[in-house]
Amino acid sequence: MTYANSVLGAKTNKEGGPSTIASALTGLTAEYGMHLDENRQAHFVADVRAKVDSPMLFGALGNVVGRIANGGYP
Repeated sequence: MTYANSVLGAKTNKEGGPSTIASALTGLTAEYGMHLDENRQAHFVADVRAKVDSPMLFGALGNVVGRIANGGYP
């Protein structure tokens, strides 16, 4: 989800199974969350000055930034 939203420009939410299946069957998706342009604005910028060169470090960085974000979007 993060890669698709950040790099590919997708507009996805973290959906649950039932809504994902309903969207797949109907071809429709509810308009909320990251599907809307106005919700895709960052609340802050994380200036990372460390070398992050492994999946484990990216995961750790994501954890730290997520805690700092406290529900906001970095």
